[in-house]
Amino acid sequence: MPNTQFQAHGFGIVLLNLAPAVVAALPNFATARARTVFTAAAAIMLSVMSFMFSDGWAFAPTAWLAWAALVVPVIARNGPPATGWRIAGGALAVLPMVLGIGGALVGSWGLELGYVLYTVVVAALGVLMALGKPWAGVVLALVGVAALVSSALYPGMLTSGVWWAGGLFITLGASQALMHARSRIPARR
Repeated sequence: MPNTQFQAHGFGIVLLNLAPAVVAALPNFATARARTVFTAAAAIMLSVMSFMFSDGWAFAPTAWLAWAALVVPVIARNGPPATGWRIAGGALAVLPMVLGIGGALVGSWGLELGYVLYTVVVAALGVLMALGKPWAGVVLALVGVAALVSSALYPGMLTSGVWWAGGLFITLGASQALMHARSRIPARR
């Protein structure tokens, strides 16, 4: 098996990962009034593309980020998010780890110490996010970036699952950090 996604798929893997980023960047070129409409269109397009193609799973993390770009400002507009939003984010952060442990328990793969520690760290970050700690979101987003890099450099049978988990961690972590960030621009009244 090749050592990297690039060796396995050639330059096509670069284009596959670049396409969702280009689509997600399009709202930045829209006027301020049209940006929400463009972001909604990008989120819908990325979501549809993630289901249309056999390799569409690569579009899902960027689609999640586009949806978060629509939802987070609405939630954060009135101050820090409600407890329900924080608990939902923390629970979603732990979901990939629960699925991984379930697979290990039924014998799909071995349960190694490194994976157990990784699961404990993500679970702790999920709890801290539910408690409203914005730095936990930053750390979870960094864990997501590490998962994406790892899945690209060391592909395996679970590459798409790791890619999805990494995208989810980035989306949840960045959203958590941004919802709790103090605005530097005075609110309009």
